[in-house]
Amino acid sequence: MSLTNLLVPTYTQMLRALSGWLDKAQKQIPDAGAEALLSARLAPDMYPLSSQVCFACLQAQEATFRLRGIPCQRR
Repeated sequence: MSLTNLLVPTYTQMLRALSGWLDKAQKQIPDAGAEALLSARLAPDMYPLSSQVCFACLQAQEATFRLRGIPCQRR
């Protein structure tokens, strides 16, 4: 079993869970509160939620690309 075969399902599960949490949060807040949620921080020295989601997605993408020998493309 390769490292890629172990890593990809782990990241897939992590991102699906994150998507589920965001869906639940979206259902519990009014439309006007979505912007407040995305800019929220759990602690003053943390990045906002929108940045945390971005970091989680980039971590999964970059690790998978590196293991497969594909150059990472950042935007």
